[in-house]
Amino acid sequence: MRIRTKKYLKEKFREYYQNPEIKHPPRQTKREWGFIHYTDRYPEEINMKRHMAFQSKKTLEEYLGSMAPAHTYYSSAYYENPNATTMDGKNWLGADLIFDLDADYITQGKSYRETLHEVKKEADKLINEFLIPDLGIDKKELQLVFSGGRGYHIHIQNELVKELGSTERREVIDYISGKGIQPIKQHSQKKEEEIHEYMKFRKTKNSWDSKIKDYIYRELPREIQSTTKEEAIKKLSKLDKVGEKKAMRLYKFFNDPERIERAKKTDNLNMIRGVKKDIWQQLTEKAIEKNRVNADEPVTSDIKRLIRLPGSLHGGTGLQVKPINIDKIDQFSPLDDAVVFKDSPVKIKPKQDIQIEIKNRVVTAEKNTLTEIPEYAAVLLAAKNKIEVEGW
Repeated sequence: MRIRTKKYLKEKFREYYQNPEIKHPPRQTKREWGFIHYTDRYPEEINMKRHMAFQSKKTLEEYLGSMAPAHTYYSSAYYENPNATTMDGKNWLGADLIFDLDADYITQGKSYRETLHEVKKEADKLINEFLIPDLGIDKKELQLVFSGGRGYHIHIQNELVKELGSTERREVIDYISGKGIQPIKQHSQKKEEEIHEYMKFRKTKNSWDSKIKDYIYRELPREIQSTTKEEAIKKLSKLDKVGEKKAMRLYKFFNDPERIERAKKTDNLNMIRGVKKDIWQQLTEKAIEKNRVNADEPVTSDIKRLIRLPGSLHGGTGLQVKPINIDKIDQFSPLDDAVVFKDSPVKIKPKQDIQIEIKNRVVTAEKNTLTEIPEYAAVLLAAKNKIEVEGW
């Protein structure tokens, strides 16, 4: 990245930070702060300035206005001495519970906009299918934030989670990811001097019970019934230890609403001859994979994590780290709602062919061709190191 482009980005960030829309965290004075600044060597060389503390919202915003950092972070933890230069010297007092959902798991080939949409669905799932119903988190204690990059952060700020250690936080991640879930139990029953083995779903008080049963009794039959018999049997035959005969039995079961309803009412999984626990276990694993949430485990389990400040700018995109109303998550569009810059024309020269949809407009430019594009697109593409800025 050329010096001119770096200066352009810093100048645009400085303009924003003269009147920023910062969402200050609670107990701000007890947080450690960290910054990555624009330098002649950024972004080729990245160094973080940390172990800082601010005694008021005003002093923090004055710092942002004067320094215009590329990235701004604060600690999920509260400390007695947040500006101590060693972690032992800070004296940990507690920490928010943080979830980081990003695009690392998303299939390649999707556009940036499509990728962000997929991660947004994961955030919605985590909040409305796990955090609120299963963990009993009050919606008022949840803060949903677009990261400014490729994902979303969810902050939980209440007294109960504040003192959780790394082990307990890791258990939360295990739960939402479906790790260790064993929904099927083998039973034994004695009848006329003979021992009969049978399988049933375990009865639990969490939502995994209903999620797995819904997949087995509703979604999977719908999938099987929506395709040809040949394709369905071919798909079922891919299960371990399932040959053509067992695949045919499974196919008949999933095409018989009355048998499915009987199994659903009794939770009796012995209704298909030759289909043992390991086969049902494979099907429940598919249900878990479909319903699990892909959150970054190290972020949640870390009780001293630095996280992006809501309302700050992301130096890798120029987008705002944007707080979102949980009730309006469906309406949120990062490439429209997290854009803070204007549409003034900027002369640029792309390092590659460019096509991006932003602010309800498709911006295109050919490699090495001098082109004018809107300021908001220039900031995004310059931050991603896809263009050089020639003039503004």
